[in-house]
Amino acid sequence: DSSYGRIILLGLGLSMVGDMCLLANGQGRGFVTGLASFLLAHVAYVVAFVGLGQSLELVAVALLPVIALVLLMYRYLAAHVQAPMRLPVASYVLVISLMLLAAGGSGNAWVLGGAVIFALSDIYVARERFVVSAWINRGIGLPLYYLAQLILAYTVAA
Repeated sequence: DSSYGRIILLGLGLSMVGDMCLLANGQGRGFVTGLASFLLAHVAYVVAFVGLGQSLELVAVALLPVIALVLLMYRYLAAHVQAPMRLPVASYVLVISLMLLAAGGSGNAWVLGGAVIFALSDIYVARERFVVSAWINRGIGLPLYYLAQLILAYTVAA
């Protein structure tokens, strides 16, 4: 019954669409659609977290670790991402960083935990799609992803 809850529900729904799109193997249209859906889910989460209110001091504290994580992640992926996917991947990394900053700025530990776990799960998805297809990506990435979604859903009630 809250704006925050409705926006989180939108993010969860967009994530579900992304899940369905990523069921297809390869990096074709389904993958790009899934990537776009997850990007919009992250945008929804940014909007929801900003709606909780932001502490500029907390955003400042989060800034350095977020920049370090994003630069390391993008540098790691850049060597493996082919030219047509570089802009979408860079955009996705930017939106993840905004989500992490907004989560940190909210001052809510559950929100921050859900956002961090979601970002970590994205690293395994990117490894699976661009670097190496291995069971460990799914074995770690999927549980992290579902845990993050559950935590973010929980934040509506908390």
